[in-house]
Amino acid sequence: MRGTLRDALTLFDENGAVFVTADPARADALRRFDWQRLLIAARDAWGTRCETRLVGHALLEQLVAPYKSCTAHTWIIEVSADYFSWFGAARAAHVDGRLAGELATRNLTSRDFSPLPVLGVPGWCDANAAPAFYDDPDVFRGGRRSRAAGSGAQC
Repeated sequence: MRGTLRDALTLFDENGAVFVTADPARADALRRFDWQRLLIAARDAWGTRCETRLVGHALLEQLVAPYKSCTAHTWIIEVSADYFSWFGAARAAHVDGRLAGELATRNLTSRDFSPLPVLGVPGWCDANAAPAFYDDPDVFRGGRRSRAAGSGAQC
């Protein structure tokens, strides 16, 4: 029998990403669908204060032939600033451990993930260098909230 937990885990397995940030304001911007603040005003923070790690197998398949509205269901992990000075393997191990711990201790639902249009991530698509790329309301739209946000964002 499928329930909300299994549905959420399936969603993450297929279409998940992890947004890692050393800045709570960036986590808040993602939770609030504030694309201007997250993807345009903070472009220089990507790679030095925040990053996105793709984990969903169907999401990765979609990116073989990417399209603008391709959107990940994103779990947010806040880290200390020194995380971004670590080598890749240490960062991956830290994220894996945090993710496993956080997902295991929550009554997880699909609302615990924030949508992130992945081609909007700075550096992932040449077209997103132009601010007008983000003017598409069908892709970069506002959202609604009905539950208090925890470590994982609500949508």
